[in-house]
Parts: sequence; C-alpha cells; structure tokens
Amino acid sequence: MTAVREKAFSTSLTGDVAMRVKMIAHRENRSQANVIESAVKAFTLLPKEVRDVLLDASSDADKGRKRLAEIGRRILYQDAVQRFGEAIEKAASQMKIEADPEDYDDAVITESYPRRPRFGSSSISISSSD
Repeated sequence: MTAVREKAFSTSLTGDVAMRVKMIAHRENRSQANVIESAVKAFTLLPKEVRDVLLDASSDADKGRKRLAEIGRRILYQDAVQRFGEAIEKAASQMKIEADPEDYDDAVITESYPRRPRFGSSSISISSSD
C-alpha cells in the first residue's frame, strides 16, 4: 500500500539553502521537493539533542562547515564499523571450521595437556637437616 501524501507545506529558504537544495537535486537526479522532504524526514527522526548540535554547528559561519563535515565523517565511520561487524557475524555463522590434525603444532598439542603446578605453588615441602 502506498503512503498517502498529506497537505503540502510552503516554506521560504535563504538563497544559500535554496542553492544547496537545487545542487543536491540536480546531482542526485531528484526533485527539489523530494530533497526537502528527505531532509525534513531524516532531521525530525533525530533526537532533539542531536538536532541542536547540528543546528549549532550549521549556524557557525566560520567553523560550521568543517564541524559538520567532521560530524558526518564520524557518523559514516560508526556506520561502517557497525556494518562490518554485522558482516563478520553473518560470515562467521555460515562458516564451519574443522581442525585438521596435520595443522597442529607443538604449542597446540602441549596446550591440550593439564598444566603442571608452577614453582612455589607445590604442596611438597623440602626440609634440610642440620
């Protein structure tokens, strides 16, 4: 079932924002309305604290663009780490590794035997006779 469109909203954008919307729409082969709808949809799903950080960064004329780029880079990094971890788990769940006895080395073989008590932890006592 398709989503029913609600009543259209009207908004005024500054010249800079309108230019960015046009550039994104052209670059991504989307309508300007679709770019704005996607931006509003994503922005309104964020917690208020995150929206406040993004708005604060975007309002800084000097360092805002760099700060937003850094925030975006960190978000993409965290997303990549999460996706990589999920891919590893999926691949690991589909793999069955059986040990081949020819691959064993001395370290593997000695690790399988019970360990001897360490020096000083033995219950044997030695006494000297004078």
